[in-house]
Amino acid sequence: MSSSAENKPQPSPLDQWAARLAREKMPAFAATARAVGGLARSDESSFGDLSQQILQDPGMTSRVLRRANSVYYRVAGEEIHTISRAVVVLGMEALASLCVSHSLVDSLQGGHQHQVVGEMARSFHAASQARGIARRMNDRGAEELFIATLLHQLGPIAFWSFAEQEAHQVLAAMKGGASREKAERSVLGFSLDELTHRLCVDWQLSSLVRDSLAGKESPRLDTIRLARQLASAAERGWDSAATREVLARIAEHTGMKLDDVREMAHAQAEEAAKNAAAMGAAEAGGRIPVAGCGVETLMGEEPAAPELALPDSALQMEFLSELTRMIAEGRADLNQLVGAVVEGVFRGIAMDRVLFAMLTPDRRNLIVRHALGLGVPAVGRPFSRLSPPRPDIFAYVLAKREPVWVNPADREGPFRSLIHPETRAVTGSSPFFAMAAMVNDRPIGLFYADRKGDGLPLDEASYLVFRQFCQQANMGLSLISGTRH
Repeated sequence: MSSSAENKPQPSPLDQWAARLAREKMPAFAATARAVGGLARSDESSFGDLSQQILQDPGMTSRVLRRANSVYYRVAGEEIHTISRAVVVLGMEALASLCVSHSLVDSLQGGHQHQVVGEMARSFHAASQARGIARRMNDRGAEELFIATLLHQLGPIAFWSFAEQEAHQVLAAMKGGASREKAERSVLGFSLDELTHRLCVDWQLSSLVRDSLAGKESPRLDTIRLARQLASAAERGWDSAATREVLARIAEHTGMKLDDVREMAHAQAEEAAKNAAAMGAAEAGGRIPVAGCGVETLMGEEPAAPELALPDSALQMEFLSELTRMIAEGRADLNQLVGAVVEGVFRGIAMDRVLFAMLTPDRRNLIVRHALGLGVPAVGRPFSRLSPPRPDIFAYVLAKREPVWVNPADREGPFRSLIHPETRAVTGSSPFFAMAAMVNDRPIGLFYADRKGDGLPLDEASYLVFRQFCQQANMGLSLISGTRH
């Protein structure tokens, strides 16, 4: 007896592992790394796109901001309170490396911790060394090399994090004298380097990793290999023969003096320990060999702040102060200003969804230009049609130029005649705030923010802060318009 099911080829062990990691174990990391990496590489991406990707994850937001304000990244002593500002100051590539670092650490829990921590320590150390080398060689893609080097051990990190019986079998084979690769192949049917390559292909991650594992040659791939060799050699000691040999090859690769290479390598190791700790991998940071320094002295940037679940008055003031500075210094355009307002309302008032929708040139439709939260319309999508024969709540907000606080579920409320099925398609039953965005008393769009009805209820204090943010935006928009004229 035969059937199409019987004739269908069975997935290989590598296929099964790749599918398991994508489906069950690391779907969030795969999505984040692919999206953030794609935004950073795309010439068509905007700062707002990357800000939005980061802000969907409150844990990532807090860690990225903490790291952006570290000595290593901070520019001219300027304190950074907003992700939109961090993207502008640090650049998309640097933010992408921070995001991928955070997401990788956040996705790995449990498993064989000794092996996981060792692989993570080596990855962070090598990535930092690669970035340092790239910068000394004036490689404009230093952050791309950081990400590629960090992901070079993705397969081993994922395996040791999630493997069960197979992990014990690989360890037993290695204790029996088998090399790492031979032990992996005998137990799994593939090497963990092959798993890395497969994940990078399936998840559309760094092409540099794929090229490196394929044995291709280029100066940038040499940087990755030398950085990884240095991270491994340094575990035997900074004065070991293996470390001295790698440092000499880096000096030849970069054209630097050996003493300068050694100084750079020591500084990058220290930075790697801090970076790992700041991203939530303090134990891995403690395993990175730092020359002449007890690593416990480097861990002052943890622990991570708790996720924001309630309105935060201190954070609101930080955002409002940042907006005031942006306006006073004349260093904001419409996108930056509106993006900061949307972020401030989203994080500071703890709203579920916040967006800015802009009027089309014919003033008949509102199109989403900035949006944060789960379930928000995509940027560029229609938000509301403004039909004169049947004005809705959003047409009312633009015409009256007054803020509103609306509960669509309240059938006796003052705005009940302005809530239509088309409106509910956007708002659902969520209570919301809305206010017109104005340039010299002329509406150009509106700000919208809501919370789910079964969550934290809207209150007067949140409404007042929402209005304050919108008023600040309108002041800035008018000033920007006047400056351009």
